[in-house]
Amino acid sequence: MAETAGAIAAEGVRPGLWFRPLLWRQDHPAALRAWDGAFALDPSHPAAVDEVVDSIRRFRTWGFDLIKHDFSTYESLGRWGFQMGPSPAAPDVHVADRTRTTAEVLVDLYRAIHEAADDGVVLGCNVVGHLAAGLVQAQRTGDDTSGRSWERTRRMGVNTLAFRLAQHGRFFTVDADCVPSTPQTDWALNRQLLDLVARSGTALFVSVDPTTRTDAVDADLAAALRIALGGGVPGGVEPLDWFSTPTPSRWRCGDEVHTYDWLASTGGDPYDVGGTLYS
Repeated sequence: MAETAGAIAAEGVRPGLWFRPLLWRQDHPAALRAWDGAFALDPSHPAAVDEVVDSIRRFRTWGFDLIKHDFSTYESLGRWGFQMGPSPAAPDVHVADRTRTTAEVLVDLYRAIHEAADDGVVLGCNVVGHLAAGLVQAQRTGDDTSGRSWERTRRMGVNTLAFRLAQHGRFFTVDADCVPSTPQTDWALNRQLLDLVARSGTALFVSVDPTTRTDAVDADLAAALRIALGGGVPGGVEPLDWFSTPTPSRWRCGDEVHTYDWLASTGGDPYDVGGTLYS
């Protein structure tokens, strides 16, 4: 793993690692329960936190400077966010240390990861945003985008950027998830999200299938990366039609207003507002 991190660093980029801290392959004295074909560690148990801290320190020793930790809310509470409603935790789930609230337990876990990462960059995913503020440098603030279905990317990525943008630079750096370039999705649509995320100054991640690379795609990627590396457009971006749609199409970008067409190949949506393709 250290060799892999070194090879990545030699390319002039920051090595990163994705990590599911509370899922353990074997049973463990600090296990909360059997879970997802393995075992979920109890985040209130000191031995579980010690295992997580040891792993983070090991990753840093290998040379990984960016650590993305994921699934901890799902592991701890037994539910995805959309399943929670008024009851965040599944009825059969409770941590061992019942002298602390769920919020206190999660904050202590986030703090332990943050401190173990030292001067590395921590990207939180499936963490509680307002509890992780100050303990993650960046956060995946929404559900997954997709390299298979543009409709999922529209519903998740655009929505996340629009409605969590107020937290950017205040709680953490917002990450609306990857902009894909895949054979299954239309680049004319993906490139619009690429453009908007770059202009926003939020974290820009791209997932590019090498078979989709053309001179035009490479040019779009290069232009977006130049904007993103410059911090986005001066003054940032702001959705303008967010009262009437869950995926706003009209955006103030600096001193300009741009209209994006998120529905070009979907046939429309009664709850959304289309526009004209921005180029």
